[in-house]
Amino acid sequence: MNSLTYALIRMGWRSFRGTVATCVLGLAGYLGLLMWIYPTIAHTPGLAVVIRALPKSLVSATGLEAGLGNPGAYLASEFFGTLYLWLLMILTVMGVIRLVAQGPARGTAGFWLAGPISRTTWVLTQGVVFWLGLFTVCGLVTIANILAVDVWDPHQKMALGRILTLNGMAFVIFAVLSGVIAIIASAMKDDRRATVVGSFVVLVFYILSAVSSLSPRLTWAGHLSLLYWDRPAAIVAGRQTFGWSQLILLMIAGGLWVLAAGIFRRRDLFL
Repeated sequence: MNSLTYALIRMGWRSFRGTVATCVLGLAGYLGLLMWIYPTIAHTPGLAVVIRALPKSLVSATGLEAGLGNPGAYLASEFFGTLYLWLLMILTVMGVIRLVAQGPARGTAGFWLAGPISRTTWVLTQGVVFWLGLFTVCGLVTIANILAVDVWDPHQKMALGRILTLNGMAFVIFAVLSGVIAIIASAMKDDRRATVVGSFVVLVFYILSAVSSLSPRLTWAGHLSLLYWDRPAAIVAGRQTFGWSQLILLMIAGGLWVLAAGIFRRRDLFL
């Protein structure tokens, strides 16, 4: 890595680290709040009966298949399947487009792209910055998860392997999704339009994933969504583990970023 490439990564990280820090603080705070109120929920009489009485499609759609009887099942439905998912979707769309598309679209990247830095280097270094930010978020949330459970419910431990899988799966899925958004950001000349299109794509993925859980007849819809493969309740129940398929997804994610760099290299830029 030469000095210019390293400088480009540092520049991207300086513009992205504030967003990463805000995301981590919000997620860690919400996680702590959830575990603070968990003992009250866990000992509420009749709650399990109410959940069992709900329609199976509603239970599946809300991620309550594992119930609320232990911290893992509780966090799968109330954290990993909700706020964690939504904030990572926002982080991916806004972060990738800011890093890849905003500078070239608004003319602030002219110094870099008109000089010795190639367009391929621009996209791939910004991809490194985003993956570093995503890894930071998932890694610190993992630590917050362990601490929150240990502080607020020390009598019930979450298996470390399950915690690592929950966050590792999120990293893999959103690494792939970032590649999809990078292609959109590289293909469009207007970063605002890229934001709209990227947000629409992520929303479609989310809707397909949600609809697929409403009925066995709609399972096919989930296979069209990247978010379908991140199933916290299944991870907590031990039905989904981290393995070779996730490593293949990471390779696909890298390939998508390389494709985005190829598209960006052929795009007309006004420098």
